[in-house]
Amino acid sequence: MIRGDEGSRTGRARRVLLVLLGVSIGFLAVTGRARRRGRAGPATVRAMTECDDRPPGTTPTPEPSVARQDRARALWSLRKRFWDTLAIVKVRFNKPAVIPIPSGTVPPLRPVPLASRFPGIPIPNIRIGDHVPADEIDSPRHYFYALQVWLYRVFSPMQRGLPPIDADPEQALREAYTDAHRRWFPSPMLPREFAGSPDLGLLAVAGPYAGYLERAPEGGYQWDLRELGNYEAHGGLRSLGVKVLFRLDEASRRLHPVRIESELGACGPTDPPWALAQRIALCAASTHTSLVRHFNWVHLAAGEPLAIGTRNCLPPNHSLCRLIWPHMFGTQSSNALVIRAQMERGGDFDSIFSFTHEGMCHLFQDSYETFRFVVND
Repeated sequence: MIRGDEGSRTGRARRVLLVLLGVSIGFLAVTGRARRRGRAGPATVRAMTECDDRPPGTTPTPEPSVARQDRARALWSLRKRFWDTLAIVKVRFNKPAVIPIPSGTVPPLRPVPLASRFPGIPIPNIRIGDHVPADEIDSPRHYFYALQVWLYRVFSPMQRGLPPIDADPEQALREAYTDAHRRWFPSPMLPREFAGSPDLGLLAVAGPYAGYLERAPEGGYQWDLRELGNYEAHGGLRSLGVKVLFRLDEASRRLHPVRIESELGACGPTDPPWALAQRIALCAASTHTSLVRHFNWVHLAAGEPLAIGTRNCLPPNHSLCRLIWPHMFGTQSSNALVIRAQMERGGDFDSIFSFTHEGMCHLFQDSYETFRFVVND
């Protein structure tokens, strides 16, 4: 919805931020004390009682690994409950955005290298606005997300030393998507294309992966994501450089994958590595969709210059400005916050996806140059 000024939106936003900040600090104070104290089990009590008997300078005996694991699980339970609650509250009480009537941007936005605003992200060729316009900073959403980014650093939703995620996807989903989620939101459904062995032939012509299909030089069709193998990945992970060759079944008019080239070698449907090769191919496609086609191309390569041009070049009462303004408003604010939360070292991108921070930066730098506006389908 678009409405005019309703008074002191800045004041309301600050009050919301102060309330959220107070709740968060109180929560962190409690969890911090719990983490420092640990669990008063037998090993902890024994260590406390023996402390006075140790000669000065003696190194304390390391606690048993079982005790450390118990503390890690207890902290993870608290951490998970906090972030689950925050996510549910955030979505549950989300309201339609109030888009102010455009009134001109002072000072005008200047496109600058991303690395100049975020020195920890060494990508020189991606250009973003040099500041966040004042009317976007006034939004309560801006303050809420700024608080969330701060919480990422002081009480991260990530934790090392935990058991692996359950290999059963249904059990893993039950662990992540709790009963509290299900009370407010519909349960996720597994698309039939992903049931059992993924149907790459169907995915190649439907959904977000259809844009990757192209004619293969040797005949047929292909996904060619071999370029992803050029970027540094975390140790112990498979390379995402992959190519999938599809053939068209004239009778059924459906595509079928017939060969996958990856670090496993070239294999076909009857070869032992086929199941793993399909998973690598699907992982490569989903990674490229998330990092390149969505965030790099939609948010940065397309969204930033369109928003800058709209604010700088179109008068507020211009019919084209009024048409696209609801889609452009908030671009600089959301991009600035999301860049900090996801692209900086230790952020979402190098924590969730296969690439190291250096590999992710090189991928963004290279793929930014290949952006074509027609891919925004």
